[in-house]
Amino acid sequence: MKKRNPYLLLPLILLILTACSKEKNVQIESSSSTSSSSEVVSDNMVSTDSTNSKDDPQKEITDKFDTLPVTVRMILFANTVSSSIKNNPGIDGYTLTYAIDGQDVYINLTNESDSFSGMTIYKLYMDDNGITPVDGVNKNQYQNQVTIQDIDVTRHLFTKEEMLDDYYSDQVNYDKAAGHVVQDMSGALKKQFDEMISPNSLGKQAENIPLITGEEANKTFDALPVETRMLLFANTVDSRVKNYKGMMGLGMVYVVDASNNVFFQISSGAGSGHPYFQLAMDDRGVTPVLGVVNQSAQSGYSFLDVTRHLFTKEELLRDYMTDKENYDTGSKRVRRDTSGTFINACQNAIDYARKNSGNN
Repeated sequence: MKKRNPYLLLPLILLILTACSKEKNVQIESSSSTSSSSEVVSDNMVSTDSTNSKDDPQKEITDKFDTLPVTVRMILFANTVSSSIKNNPGIDGYTLTYAIDGQDVYINLTNESDSFSGMTIYKLYMDDNGITPVDGVNKNQYQNQVTIQDIDVTRHLFTKEEMLDDYYSDQVNYDKAAGHVVQDMSGALKKQFDEMISPNSLGKQAENIPLITGEEANKTFDALPVETRMLLFANTVDSRVKNYKGMMGLGMVYVVDASNNVFFQISSGAGSGHPYFQLAMDDRGVTPVLGVVNQSAQSGYSFLDVTRHLFTKEELLRDYMTDKENYDTGSKRVRRDTSGTFINACQNAIDYARKNSGNN
């Protein structure tokens, strides 16, 4: 057998080694390219996250308000219902006591120099948008005379932005006033408010009215005439129900749709500036949803601030029992529209307000 010359195989071996080397380089380059691409994607993701985390101006305002000391926030809340905060800069000689129960805030401002025993307690509703006064009650005791009166408050939403502006405009006095704020954690302040505002406490006309609560209150409320219930609903957003006793000179028209939404308007019959309101009714009570008003012929309809706070049937019944004559008389000026004209006008006004606000 002939022996093969090994040197003849050398070119073939070199060719194989060169091919393997090229394949390895291709794999390395591919891996490097993939790694580089991955780094680019990662950079893009960081960049995108950074873009999405840009501060929302409204959120920035909310965050600034929420980081104020709670004592300062309580002074700002109290200023929505009591002129004593501004009339007595720094509230020297006063003590502000507050209690928080869920989203309800109870506030009592006491003048330490008063020669008589008295107490005023306000209930407010706190949410992400700000604070809304709900009710107030005042008790005065001088010598042997004790009087307890309900205080009418305007159920208007005071936004965090409004209160923050107020704080910055008078920061020195608000910070000083915060030193006179104490928290009641015993539940005594809420208990006092509930006792004072009960029908048995508010005025002689309510002395013999039993305090009804729970399921019994729900059944009693549901048994009221529908016109009375609608007027009680209206009072959650429209102060004219209380300000115009017996609805004198006013009328109310309402519609209830298939989803238990209540649409209503209180009007004197003159002018076009009477607001429309929408409320959501359920087994527990009623919750304001929105309000719109025609500001002018030029600007048209725009939204009103309403607080989406549930007013329970028990609360509404208590309101009725403490002002029964007003509601019974006023209910005669309430009517339900069955023609479809009112709901169309109401819906058109809401649609116009949405268009004006850019929220189609």
